[in-house]
Amino acid sequence: MNDYELDLNALWRTIYGEAEPGDELDAIAIGWTVLNRLKWPNWPNTVRGVCYQPRQYSCWNSDNPRLAHLNEVPPDFTNWTRYCYELAQQLLSDSPPPDPTNGATHYHATYIKTPQWARGKTPTLETDWGKYTHLFYNDIDTPPPRSAVQALEQERPIEETR
Repeated sequence: MNDYELDLNALWRTIYGEAEPGDELDAIAIGWTVLNRLKWPNWPNTVRGVCYQPRQYSCWNSDNPRLAHLNEVPPDFTNWTRYCYELAQQLLSDSPPPDPTNGATHYHATYIKTPQWARGKTPTLETDWGKYTHLFYNDIDTPPPRSAVQALEQERPIEETR
């Protein structure tokens, strides 16, 4: 695979693994968090580097019971996988869909305890998919954590990292 194909593969699978199935806004927003991180020097400089950064997108965590499925599912498996694949192509194109997150680099689901880095912050977008919600933030820019514990506890004012 060439670089574009590797990035496309990482992006569509990240969107598929993270977004609530059928929630197109959630999928677009998650895709944009990947692209928005590329703009900052403390994140990897490739789409696949951002997607596979340890403990950032939980679908890639080694303890995720769906990891094997995520690595093997073909893009034409369902309507949703096809949508995620086509969305990733659009996001990597010269004319991606608008960013509904207003530059968000972080998000979390409401079914987890609010991470330290999100406390006191105002989300730029909430994608409500019934029982849970994803909250997206554009005023957080911290170095990638080295562990899950550090990911939840990390907080650094944006001024110190830019």
